[in-house]
Amino acid sequence: MLQNLAIVHRRKPRIFTGTHVPVWSTCLRSLAFADGKPDFELHSDDEIYTQERAYQFLLEIVCGLHSPIVGETEVFGQFKAFAQAWCELDPRRMSLVQRLLNEAKTIRAAHLSHMGTQSYGSWLRKNLDCKRVHVIGAGHLSREILPYLAKHAEVVVHSRDPRKVDFHQEVQALDARAFDEGALVIAAPVTAADVRRWLAGAKPKQIIDLRDTSTADPIRADAIPLEHIFGDIRQAKARLLPVVERIKSEILSCSRSLAAEEKVRPQGWDDLCA
Repeated sequence: MLQNLAIVHRRKPRIFTGTHVPVWSTCLRSLAFADGKPDFELHSDDEIYTQERAYQFLLEIVCGLHSPIVGETEVFGQFKAFAQAWCELDPRRMSLVQRLLNEAKTIRAAHLSHMGTQSYGSWLRKNLDCKRVHVIGAGHLSREILPYLAKHAEVVVHSRDPRKVDFHQEVQALDARAFDEGALVIAAPVTAADVRRWLAGAKPKQIIDLRDTSTADPIRADAIPLEHIFGDIRQAKARLLPVVERIKSEILSCSRSLAAEEKVRPQGWDDLCA
């Protein structure tokens, strides 16, 4: 299974172009799966993993250890989709892929359930109760939280210039449409007085205030400030450190076990049927 396995890891924004080998891309990285020594141009910051170490590195990624949110499920689904195409191109890797997926499922079930809040988006997904959410602001923070919100709620983004918003469909100009119902998320540097004027007497069921000034300039007494959310995220990440170390140790054991099996059967699985 590990014979001639080589993975070239390239961090974005660099990508692989013009290669004839299978390539798996996520939002942060691209992995090129070579058969032996890569025969394409490499960059100085590329990382190359082979055989046992390649399996270990790939299993860490599929388990979400290299993701901004430790243990995220999306990367596992992305790899499953890629793996099908990889096996069609190289059927010899089918046993390896199946083993990796099985071990990833076991590790995730044992260690990666209920990982807690690790980002603003995941905190919002966990704590927002409303099925309709209004977001004031269309900058980087809105881009970060929208994927989490859009999976569970109808989201309206309010921006000073809707024409510049290319990451969400339902966008309204701030002066064209006010709040109607649901929750309100503040993701722009506006004042509390401006928000209250925009609400025009409307009363959101929840207000999540992601402004740096949310504590000093409260919109409403029961609005949840950024400081509270950041505290939750900091505690969750601190709890994860020993979990991640245990998972890495288990993954290392998995890769060593596979390598040891291949040393016992140097011809691979086929020699059992010879």
